[in-house]
Amino acid sequence: MRIQSLVTKSQELIQWLDEHVYDLNLVEDAHSRSRLAASCFYVALEHHRAIVLLISHNLHGSARSLIRILFDAFIRGLWLYRCASDDDLEYFKKKDKLKKEFKDLIRDIEKRSGDDEMILSMIKNRAWSAMCSYTHTGMSQLSRYNSSEAIEPNFNEDEIIEALNFANVFGLQSALWMNSVSSNTGRLNVIGEKINEYNEYSDQIFLGSNPDSR
Repeated sequence: MRIQSLVTKSQELIQWLDEHVYDLNLVEDAHSRSRLAASCFYVALEHHRAIVLLISHNLHGSARSLIRILFDAFIRGLWLYRCASDDDLEYFKKKDKLKKEFKDLIRDIEKRSGDDEMILSMIKNRAWSAMCSYTHTGMSQLSRYNSSEAIEPNFNEDEIIEALNFANVFGLQSALWMNSVSSNTGRLNVIGEKINEYNEYSDQIFLGSNPDSR
């Protein structure tokens, strides 16, 4: 079964992350650019872990409600580290908010990285409304609990796999960037290899096969 295969793979991935990414060495003060960004990526990794845990217990609605805030934590961390000016950082620390809208954070990141494919914008444009609906108990969420016979969760296999894969992809990216902002850059190749390994696995899942059966 594809879902159980991906749940097992996700749990193995969390164990691997526990062993390879968390003992950072950041010498800057607690409110520095690097520490703020690393904290965002750490929060994203916690959301990743929570999504895997919830799905493994068939709590799919709660899991999907965390997809948006996982994406939000990753984007915010990347923007603070790569794009925010010193004034932006000071404003954030004093006001506990950013001057820019979420779409503008993504545009800044893509401009800074030279991403002509605009992958993050594509994800935002395609999925943001649904992400928000799940987080705020909108119709995308409620429609999965209403059938002609009962009020009960009704998530199909593709939806569950989509949520797990999204969490794994951005969990791995958060791990990569959390180590990028620290002095542990020697781990980047190891994490990059794990990302490539996972991508090969997920390609098989989305092609409809069970990689564990090969």
